Amino acid sequence: METLNGLSVGSTDIIRVAGYCRTSAKEEQIFGSYVTQKKFLKKVIEEHEGWIFAGVFGDYARTGTQVQGRSGFQQLMQMAENGEVNLILTKSISRFSRSASDTLEYVRKLSSNGVGLYFMEQSFDTRDDYAEIILTTLATIAEMESNSISEGHGERHDPERADNLRHEGQ
Repeated sequence: METLNGLSVGSTDIIRVAGYCRTSAKEEQIFGSYVTQKKFLKKVIEEHEGWIFAGVFGDYARTGTQVQGRSGFQQLMQMAENGEVNLILTKSISRFSRSASDTLEYVRKLSSNGVGLYFMEQSFDTRDDYAEIILTTLATIAEMESNSISEGHGERHDPERADNLRHEGQ
């Protein structure tokens, strides 16, 4: 069976697939990844035989530590609840959420509505056996990374700041 970053894509079932992307203001300023993520997700979905494109939803310059204020996320969750989507693709767990409790809450809601969530970087499908155990660990790591960044230990994400710190230490 053919795979896409670990996701079995050889199925002939027709499913409605949506994408989700998010960037924080700092990430967007440094990496400019929001538009790139949207284009990539749209292309992957549209080029897959048997998948019906249900849209790409996103939140530009928004933190992933909370759901409030993320209208794209909320719209996608509503579509899933209404049965308008069967599978959601997202680049990584940290693009979906940087809160372990929110990640687990929304994955459970999606699952209860028969909707799978696939994290491309981690090659992780929430429809797999033991998914919640593994997801708990991965979501906790994403949350810890966010905490580290907000506490000022995320220099690797800000090359200019990291360079300044190196010069100060000399």
